[in-house]
Amino acid sequence: MCSSDLYKVYKIEVLLRALFTNLNRLAGPPRDGAPTVKAAFLAERRRYRIFEDWRRGYFRVRGFTITPRGAHVLEIQSDRDDRLFLFAGRQVATAEGLEILSLASDRDVRDALPFPAAVERVLETGSLPVLPWAPGKWSGSRGSLIRKAIVSLAPRGLLVCDSSIRPAFFPQPLLFRLGRRLHVPIVAGVDPFPVAGEESLAGSYASLIEADFQPADAPDAIPRLLRDRRFTACRSIGRRSPLPTAARRWIVNMFGSHHATA
Repeated sequence: MCSSDLYKVYKIEVLLRALFTNLNRLAGPPRDGAPTVKAAFLAERRRYRIFEDWRRGYFRVRGFTITPRGAHVLEIQSDRDDRLFLFAGRQVATAEGLEILSLASDRDVRDALPFPAAVERVLETGSLPVLPWAPGKWSGSRGSLIRKAIVSLAPRGLLVCDSSIRPAFFPQPLLFRLGRRLHVPIVAGVDPFPVAGEESLAGSYASLIEADFQPADAPDAIPRLLRDRRFTACRSIGRRSPLPTAARRWIVNMFGSHHATA
């Protein structure tokens, strides 16, 4: 399982092939005969409607067959008869410059709300609320907001998301440790920037979750087991960017000229 932002600057075929290739490589062969079910969650910015365009069949992606399996999930079949479930999701930017992900939902939440109000709006959508780590944003007054949210939302299905942009070998953030003490799952995602070429990283940092469900039930079972903590193990697989790579990615995002437009 992984989460990924989706921007108009991306080549969608490249993104989907990266998802399949990277998730298959990281998951490895099935264990004890249990099938591996691949899933990815999008996090689209406000006014983006790429997932909905896919669901309505407004465009196709070469080499892939895309079939809706509900309002918020697509089953994607590759030309090699491999399958992946792709869930809708939204990205919310708060007044303080923090981000909240609203996964397994396609309902918009207005940007620029104060952080506590934005959290409540996300919860009202019935989605999976996720707090993604971001460089420089989990300390000081904003760190205090994150801490309060982890404590108050732990019983309400909160997930915390680590990011591949957090340099490899950096120590675990203190707020991750708080989350674990409160039994908040720490999931992993690439968190690609809106820069051409970042889509090739999709699926390269993800979570391997062990749970008991039938693959055919995945569209309903995966969000439910994440919300209700109905899994026996959840661990990160793949790798985060080395410090020089993370710095280069961040600098290109901040000062480069290949950003997506809303």
